[in-house]
Amino acid sequence: MIKVLVAIFTWALTQVALCHPLSTIIKPRYGINQVATQGVCGIFFGRRDSVLCNPANLSMNSEEGLVFSLVTKTDGDSVEAGQDVLFSPIDKEFLEELFELNSFNSWEAGSMLEFQTPFFYLSYEPVYAQAAFFIFNPASPEISLTTSKQRRINLTLSEDLKYGDHNFHFGLNTFYYERDYFSGSFSLFELSGASVDELIDLKASSAINADLGVIYR
Repeated sequence: MIKVLVAIFTWALTQVALCHPLSTIIKPRYGINQVATQGVCGIFFGRRDSVLCNPANLSMNSEEGLVFSLVTKTDGDSVEAGQDVLFSPIDKEFLEELFELNSFNSWEAGSMLEFQTPFFYLSYEPVYAQAAFFIFNPASPEISLTTSKQRRINLTLSEDLKYGDHNFHFGLNTFYYERDYFSGSFSLFELSGASVDELIDLKASSAINADLGVIYR
């Protein structure tokens, strides 16, 4: 009986993994700094590109001025396919072509304008886009597709506190973002019997948010 339960549990986990293989690939809260540093920019003390990862880094950053950045990152077999998911109209013909690729692909790109002074940091991302898809289950092909496009404006402030030999750095990111996002999976059979709008329903969201950061050195 125990072996049967273990087998069922293992099968269930496998199905979840197959249905959502991209859950750790696309991170909508990321920006181009996280992409450029593989998500570890929060530990880069004293660098401009670490401020959005941890706002407490601002007080340790001596850089000033205006900077424009452009970053692109790709994985997989087809760069063009990832770009098309983001910027081309998604229709049945295009999705059928994705099924024929039988592969994994991801693509990320962003641009940012940054302005830093000794007192504050201001950044604007006019576009940050991510796309990934994975074809699985060869017997009955299915596609897992995730896409996200957003823009964001951010203001960072920081303050230092010294207590004896202990240094505390505090930071606050306040930002506004607008985002279109989709994540789901469907089969080639479902594609033949439904419209693209029924299968891919982009969710639009916008919000004002904030991040707090503390560094002790």
